Amino acid sequence: MLTISSLDSLNEWLNVLQSVQLPFAIIPLLAIATSPHVMGRYAIKGAVKVLAWASAALVIAINLYLLLDFSRTNLPHSLTTLCLLLLLALPYLLFLLHLALRPRSEGAEFSHHHRHSSGAHLVPTCTVATVTSTLVTAWRLNRDIQEANRSWSAFVRRLAESVTHHNLT
Repeated sequence: MLTISSLDSLNEWLNVLQSVQLPFAIIPLLAIATSPHVMGRYAIKGAVKVLAWASAALVIAINLYLLLDFSRTNLPHSLTTLCLLLLLALPYLLFLLHLALRPRSEGAEFSHHHRHSSGAHLVPTCTVATVTSTLVTAWRLNRDIQEANRSWSAFVRRLAESVTHHNLT
C-alpha cells in the first residue's frame, strides 16, 4: 500500500536521479559550445567560457553534495554500502571527466565538408546568448521539476489524509 512517507521517499529518489543525470546534459552542451572545431568562429571564448564552465562545475558540485547527503541519511551505514557507492562513483566521475576533457575534433569534418544545395557552408546558429539561455532554461527546468515533485507530494499527502479521515468517520 502506498503511504505518504513512501511517496516522499520516491520523490527524494527521483530528485537524486535527476541530480545524477544533469551533468550528462551540461558537460556535452558546454563542450560543443566552446569547441572551435565544432562551432568555428561562434565558439564561446574568454570570460564567458570560464564563467559557463565555473557555473556548470558549481551546479555539479552542489548536486554531488546533495547526493552524498542523501546517501548518508537514507542508505544503510555499512562497509558493503560504502564499497558499492565507491564502485559506482568512480566510473561515473571518470566518465564525467572524459566528457569534459576529451578532444573535440570530431565535429570539424561536418562543419568543413558538408554544404547546403546552394553550396554555402552550414553555419552554426549557437551563440553565447543561446548557450546562456539554454543553461538558464536547464536550471529553471530542474527547479520547476523539483517544485512539481514537492507539489505532487503535498497533493498526495492531502489526498491520503482526506481518504484516511473519510474512512475514520
